[in-house]
Amino acid sequence: MKSRFSWSVTVMLAVLLAVLCLVPPPAAAQQGQASATGAAKAAMPSNAPPSSPAPLSAEEAAKAAMPSHPAPSAATPTATDGHPDLTGVWWRYRGVNLDVKQEGNTRINLQPTSRAPESEDPENNLSVNTRIYDSVAARRANPDKPSYKPELMAKVARLDRLEAKLDPGTHCKLPGIPRLGPPQQIVQGPGVVAFLYDSPDASYDAFRVVPTDGHPHRTEAETLGLSPSYMGDSIGRWEGDTLVVDTIDFNGDVWLGIDGWLTTPKLRVIERLRRDGDTLHYQATVEDPDALTKPWVMPARTLQLNRKDSRIEQEEPPCIELDSPHIVTPEHH
Repeated sequence: MKSRFSWSVTVMLAVLLAVLCLVPPPAAAQQGQASATGAAKAAMPSNAPPSSPAPLSAEEAAKAAMPSHPAPSAATPTATDGHPDLTGVWWRYRGVNLDVKQEGNTRINLQPTSRAPESEDPENNLSVNTRIYDSVAARRANPDKPSYKPELMAKVARLDRLEAKLDPGTHCKLPGIPRLGPPQQIVQGPGVVAFLYDSPDASYDAFRVVPTDGHPHRTEAETLGLSPSYMGDSIGRWEGDTLVVDTIDFNGDVWLGIDGWLTTPKLRVIERLRRDGDTLHYQATVEDPDALTKPWVMPARTLQLNRKDSRIEQEEPPCIELDSPHIVTPEHH
């Protein structure tokens, strides 16, 4: 009797175990198993057997763990008049960076600049002072510079030698066009574009209002006695997707650079601005038949749209020139 009962219990347990093996596992367990299987397959090279998956490197694992984000759109916006909209802050880095050098145990702050951090501007395309620290010798050796008439070469050399005292920028005068370079902010409307400039050293603020509705240059009577000037008289036109700005009526006190590059009242500047998504391309050509033997095409600039700032700083304190009495050497500033 006892043996028959033991045999019956054994048979029942065997049948129950067989039935349990036929029941599918819960959904959660299935998903976990499928996930593990999928992960294993994803980690395997396509030509590797299923039994020997290749391990992920640390870099591949880090990438797999990162959330995926779609690439930001960089379409060029269109203004209401159908032209490309140049409106925006074209990288005016806010905040002071100090260029420093170490001499022995002394750390010397060279100059507060508007340079963007290296992490944001590895090729130095976004900063206002892109070339300010190039050595004088390197600039003088650069063949890409204005070609002056022979009779003016001695004057250019003298201005270059005494630049620290004679540069108009040293005496609170506007740099003028095209020395200001591309605008730091552009505000565009139907038939007009405004260029805003913010000095990197807080010595000036400047702006230009450029008509693009077909207006000609102003007559002498229309300038109300404010002509000629450092900024000149600008008018604009569209050539396809490029804004072309034609500026004349300068006062003859504009320098093209810090190496004594003088100009005359016959100066004429043609600027070209083209937007490609979040990139602004800027090019300026200088004509001055009384000073140059041929037009000079300035090095092109490429700027990125600054999405961090909505406007540049304006209303700087008035420039009070205090440097001249303290200049003791003719070194370039």
